[in-house]
Amino acid sequence: MSDVASEAAAFKRWLFDVALPLWWEKGADRVHGGFHEAISLDGKPLPGPHRARVIARQAFSYCEAGRLGWHGPWREAQRHALDYFRKHFVTADATVVSVVDLDGKVEDRRFDLYNQAFALLAYASGHHTFGEAHGWRRQAVALRTTLRAAHSGKRSCARTRIG
Repeated sequence: MSDVASEAAAFKRWLFDVALPLWWEKGADRVHGGFHEAISLDGKPLPGPHRARVIARQAFSYCEAGRLGWHGPWREAQRHALDYFRKHFVTADATVVSVVDLDGKVEDRRFDLYNQAFALLAYASGHHTFGEAHGWRRQAVALRTTLRAAHSGKRSCARTRIG
């Protein structure tokens, strides 16, 4: 086995046997929902505000874990992240706020395109896993529509200023 192949196999074992179970067992916030931002070196969650991109990445990561063959509770973990995300981060215009506190109240409303991209990634993974029954495709389309409308408006404003 080549060095790259053996390293990849070792990484996959670590991911399946250590990282994914640890994040589901210790990293999932079972009190408030979502996932903790960090876990200490001794395996204890470090409670703090939740960022949209972290919760969205967890949803996507557990979907990918299932696709890669992890037999752990990837669907449950993904659903845990997605449900929290939809409940606390999504605004009326389908965009995503940046940060919520532990009680799920918005702490930072700032628009960040990076968070919107991770939301689309999470929605795509949710649709891949659960189909349209939970509305993940509809949520992605709504966000994309808002982003396109905002982008079109900014582009026309930029044209007006330039020329």
